[in-house]
Amino acid sequence: MNNTKFFLTRIIATLVCVTLAIIVSLQLQPIQPSIAPLPVYLNKTAPKTPDARTPEVTPRRPRPRLIAITATWCTPCHQAKPTIDKIESAGISVTRYDVDTPEGRTIINKYGQSSVPTFVVVEPDGTEHEPTHEIAKVEAYFQPFLTEKQ
Repeated sequence: MNNTKFFLTRIIATLVCVTLAIIVSLQLQPIQPSIAPLPVYLNKTAPKTPDARTPEVTPRRPRPRLIAITATWCTPCHQAKPTIDKIESAGISVTRYDVDTPEGRTIINKYGQSSVPTFVVVEPDGTEHEPTHEIAKVEAYFQPFLTEKQ
């Protein structure tokens, strides 16, 4: 009986050490993506001036972008997809990562998160908001852009 306890204790200790080594190695992978400011877009459907010489070009305000980290097996991720698609169809740049890929794991580790979905709003000047798991907050933030004419 004592041999069995000793053997099981050694197996458990080995598994704990291996697990900790894997966790530490995944968290120490540095990433430094370069986030360039978004350009100012021009409104291509600007009305003509009264004398019809040249159209007025009104600059459209710079738009933030969205980083979405999801997984194929994640039910909340599937529930958030229509909202993400709606944001993207409004002309917002959406960068999607799957957490089950090496790139996705690197990105989610960069933001210190361990669950999906994770969303990060990046301002045009490159400033990043705190990551959130709530698609309702993301939708509320982008609401002014969703109602804006393109």
